[in-house]
Amino acid sequence: EELQKNMTKLSVLQFSYSTLNGKADDSISETGTDRSHKDDANDAQGDALQVSQIKYPKGSKLGNALHSIFENLKFKEFGVSVKTLESAKNHAQLINLIDEHFKKQGLPIWKHQKEWTGYTVEIVWNTLHGELPVIAGGKRIDETFPLVSIPTNCIKKECQFNVNATLAECGVASDYIGRMFKGFMDVIFVRSDRYSILDWKSDVLENDIYSSAAVQAKVDEEYSIQRVLYSYCLIKWLKQFYPEKSDEEIFEQHFGGIYYVFLRGTCEGKGSGIYAHTWKTFDDLQKAFDKLKGLMTKKKTLAKEGDDDND
Repeated sequence: EELQKNMTKLSVLQFSYSTLNGKADDSISETGTDRSHKDDANDAQGDALQVSQIKYPKGSKLGNALHSIFENLKFKEFGVSVKTLESAKNHAQLINLIDEHFKKQGLPIWKHQKEWTGYTVEIVWNTLHGELPVIAGGKRIDETFPLVSIPTNCIKKECQFNVNATLAECGVASDYIGRMFKGFMDVIFVRSDRYSILDWKSDVLENDIYSSAAVQAKVDEEYSIQRVLYSYCLIKWLKQFYPEKSDEEIFEQHFGGIYYVFLRGTCEGKGSGIYAHTWKTFDDLQKAFDKLKGLMTKKKTLAKEGDDDND
C-alpha cells in the first residue's frame, strides 16, 4: 500500500531513448524475452491487408495520437463498462477521444471517419485485452494478465525522470548521458507488489508482420539501451522505499519486468505484439548498465577529441 501511494510521486530519471539505436546488453544472458503466445502469421497478414486498404496513417503523428489516447484511458474502468468490441465501436467517449487526438496531430480523420476510427478502436480493444506474461524478478511465471485488470491507482503514465540518483554512478559520462537522454516513460504499473515498465510502440514492422521473432528483433535492434536504463533506474527508485534491502533483493522481490507493446500487432486474448523482458539476475542488469556507461564514456571521449581537433 505504501508503494502504491508513492505511484503519484513517481520520479526516477529524466531519460527517454525511443529515438536511440544501439545495443547495451547483447552479451548478457536474458530470460523473459519470448511472448506468452505465438502469433498466427495468417492473422497478421490479414490485418496488414486491412490496414493497407483503409490507408491507415503511419509515422510520428500517428504514434503521438495513439500515445495520447492510451494516456487518457482508464484501463480497468473501460474494461468494466465496455464488454465487447462491438460496444467499444459505439462508445461515444472513446470515439471522441480518438477524434480529438487525431485532429490534434493534424491527421485528417474526418476524411476516413468510419475506417480510421473503427480500426483505432480495434487497436485499443486488442491492446487492453491482450495477455501479458507475468515476470517476477528474473523469472517468467506461467501466468498472463490483461491491462484492463490493473486499477487506475496502480498505474502511472507519462513518467518524467530526475537523473541525479543514477548519474552519480556514471562518472565522466554523467553530463553526456544527462544531455543525450530526456523525456518520459509511457507507463509504470504495480501488480502484487511488483513494479513493471510498459512502453507503447506504433512502429510498422516489415511486411506488417508482428511475429514473436519480428517483435523481439525490433526491440533488440532499436530499444536495448532503453530497456537497460529504464529497468536499472526503476530499481534505484524502489531503493528509497526499501533502504534496508540490497539491489539484488529489490530486483528479485519487486521488479516486474519491462514490456514493449506494439500496438498494431496486439490481439484480444493473445500475447501477439507484446515483448516482455527481464534479466536472470540483478548482476546481469548491472553488467548491462556498466557496459552502457562504458559506451557513453567512450562516446564522450571521442566527441571531446573531435572538438579539440577543430580548435
